[in-house]
Amino acid sequence: MAVFGEINSKMRLICAAGFSTFLLASFAHAGMFDDDEARAQIKQLRDLTRTQQSQVEARITELEAVAKSRSLIDLFNQLEVLKVEVAKLRGMQEVLTNELENSQKRARDLYQDSDTRLRKVETQSAQFAEQNKALTQALDGMRTEISKLAAAAVPPTMPAPVAAVAPPTPEPAQPVNDGLAEQRAFDSALAEFRAGKFKESSVGFSNFVKAYPRSTLLPAAQYWWGNSQFAAREFRAAINTHRALIAQFPDSNRVPDAILSIGNSFSELDDTREARRMWQDVVKLHPTSDAAARAKQRLAR
Repeated sequence: MAVFGEINSKMRLICAAGFSTFLLASFAHAGMFDDDEARAQIKQLRDLTRTQQSQVEARITELEAVAKSRSLIDLFNQLEVLKVEVAKLRGMQEVLTNELENSQKRARDLYQDSDTRLRKVETQSAQFAEQNKALTQALDGMRTEISKLAAAAVPPTMPAPVAAVAPPTPEPAQPVNDGLAEQRAFDSALAEFRAGKFKESSVGFSNFVKAYPRSTLLPAAQYWWGNSQFAAREFRAAINTHRALIAQFPDSNRVPDAILSIGNSFSELDDTREARRMWQDVVKLHPTSDAAARAKQRLAR
């Protein structure tokens, strides 16, 4: 625009100079002719000057319009570039937003699964505690009755026989399977999990499995051991632990949840194909379980 403005100014100066030259020439020439002829020539020169000036101004206007149109084209091109950049940024924002929503959804699902299982375990723990209490009371009553029967069976006047041989060597004492100790160990590991101490709860459930291999709480301990490893992001270890649960206790009600958790572990390892296969197994083998409903939600994503 500045260049065309400068051209405009120079053209106007040239026109003005030309016009002045024509006037001087006409006046000089007018001295040689009469007034009428001079006036006619002056008028002709003026008309010619006006025509040329109009042509020059029209050309200048045309050049200014071209310059403006080129500036608008440049602005339009810049606007298109900005639109493309904005579209890219929006695409990146949508991707990040989708990833954030998926992460939040996985966290909510894991929390809901854990909370449901914890409630079931708490109910079972209370039931076991009541059963242990009732068994302890029954055992105490049986011991009392046995003591009474033994006292009644020995005649009061008969002296106790004296052993004629040396007493046999006592056998090594066997560890007593204390139900209360089992429950305390299980509850302690579960409390670690609920407190978010997943490494500690994993160690606690691992020790429980080793210490009480015949416990009725063993399937639950094995399941929560795998969940602790999953929460600690030890996905390979969680897969192995849950598979051991399925192999040892195929009829346990923990099996559907264990298969679902294996699929979740594969998903976290970015093995989508294996994850979907495990979720499909839950739906196929345990269609009426809560785990099957959650597996269907994951397959629908």
